[in-house]
Amino acid sequence: MPKSIIDSNNNILLIEINRFRLNYKIYEKLKPLIGEDKTILHCLANHILKKVDLVYSLLLSSDTSKVKSIAEELGLKDMDLYLKEETNMGIKKYRSVIKEYHKKYNFELEPKKGV
Repeated sequence: MPKSIIDSNNNILLIEINRFRLNYKIYEKLKPLIGEDKTILHCLANHILKKVDLVYSLLLSSDTSKVKSIAEELGLKDMDLYLKEETNMGIKKYRSVIKEYHKKYNFELEPKKGV
């Protein structure tokens, strides 16, 4: 697999991971400032969980059609090879990282119904 494709896909993944991390930091800063109406926090929490679940599904799902759909949405290429540790040594690290964020955010940001 060409290194340029691995690098491009890695950059896209890093952008997605950093985006939901930044949103989580915003969530943490807003949390003590919001009064009675927590709608904005619920919306932000749901957005963060949606993004984390998207990347989690991309890297850990066994449903190839789902992975393909997510990859197309994010602009990733050659996912069959990219997701194999034999052709992409770094994928194991990304999987480990996303598992931790998925666990942490699903615990701390339990999904809010009706938002």
